[in-house]
Amino acid sequence: MEIAYDLAESKACMSIVIRSSVHILTKEMVHLGMVLLKYLPLSFVDSFITLISRFWYVNLAKYGIERPANGPFYIKATQGRSTVIDVGTVKKIKEEEIKEYGYIVNDEGLPKNKFPNHWRGSNGLYCVGFSRRGLAGVSMDAVAIAQDMKLIMGGKKSRY
Repeated sequence: MEIAYDLAESKACMSIVIRSSVHILTKEMVHLGMVLLKYLPLSFVDSFITLISRFWYVNLAKYGIERPANGPFYIKATQGRSTVIDVGTVKKIKEEEIKEYGYIVNDEGLPKNKFPNHWRGSNGLYCVGFSRRGLAGVSMDAVAIAQDMKLIMGGKKSRY
């Protein structure tokens, strides 16, 4: 989501695909939660931080963003999945500068194209972070996309 935000700030036409439910918090919410976890039970902190998030972001479902049933700190502790820290992306989504599209993924929420060209969608869409290779995979995708964009903007046909 940070990459989408940065590109939208540069006036790129941006869209994102959200494959599963996710908590979106500000860095201040995460910090507050981490401080509270030193003194209060996880279930209370999750409920409190989720309440703050619901108040702050209101209903994100209409933008294709669903919240998980379990709290953000519980998910981190049990599944190792971190919450999304919003740097301004949600505002861009609400203003429709970034749109959520699910049609470039299959029923499992993965790109329709297979690895190693999974990052390349149709109609000028790209997929970052779907390789299931962690941050190294995200980096690989970003480099491939940047190289492809450079070729296209230079008037050359894409290699892919």
